[in-house]
Amino acid sequence: MSLPDQVALVTGAARGIGRAIAEALAADGAEVVVADIDADEAELTAKAITAGGGRAFAAAHDVRDEQSSADVVARILERRGRLDILVNNAGVGPRPGPFHTLTADEYDRVMSINARGLFLTTKAAAPPMIEQRSGRIIHISSVVAKRASPNILPYAASKWAVIGMTQTMARELAQYDVTVNAVCPGVIRTQLHEGVVEKMSTLYEKTEDDTWQMFYDRIALGRLQEPADIADMVAFLASAKARNITGSAFNVNGGMEFN
Repeated sequence: MSLPDQVALVTGAARGIGRAIAEALAADGAEVVVADIDADEAELTAKAITAGGGRAFAAAHDVRDEQSSADVVARILERRGRLDILVNNAGVGPRPGPFHTLTADEYDRVMSINARGLFLTTKAAAPPMIEQRSGRIIHISSVVAKRASPNILPYAASKWAVIGMTQTMARELAQYDVTVNAVCPGVIRTQLHEGVVEKMSTLYEKTEDDTWQMFYDRIALGRLQEPADIADMVAFLASAKARNITGSAFNVNGGMEFN
């Protein structure tokens, strides 16, 4: 086990990529806080990890709420006395469409979760890491944060913001031996991506199968990623093997390119 006695907080951990990350960190020996706005699903995930021999407990957490961030970190410190790993995975997908047809509320909805929510949770988690002079912070960004992708402006803007925050936080926290990195997934067949494909199919007047094929055609390896692929990269970045990596954003996208 590469993470013995480590305590990890994973947001949006009830399902999908977040659940895979929580499971991977627990398999490596960390005690995982399964944080999610859906408290019931978070509890089910934590129980599944425990039943499999890992250590986990659930915590209700709305990343949009600053007090929620303070409360979840306070609960961790009260229970375990330390916080070693933060994975900011909570996020929401786009409603595809030309940017000039979107409402300000739609833009704000995406940014409030994907960017502001990441800031608030990290703001709460950083002080105990600074005090103990160690920590790993890992943000989940996206491949669209590195290449222009039309018709998903709020989502793309939020994920570009994640990389900007990754680089800035890394410089600020390096003096405390806290590393900050990002992982940029490609296309994964999760509930979130399936919803996006459905909306894109309507926008582009394609069948859903044709839309999925459009993504396949852009992936060099010719296959979608699995949640476990992202989880494996996160587990590496959380480990001692990544102790000299900070301020970086790593693609896990099968060599995906945009036209």
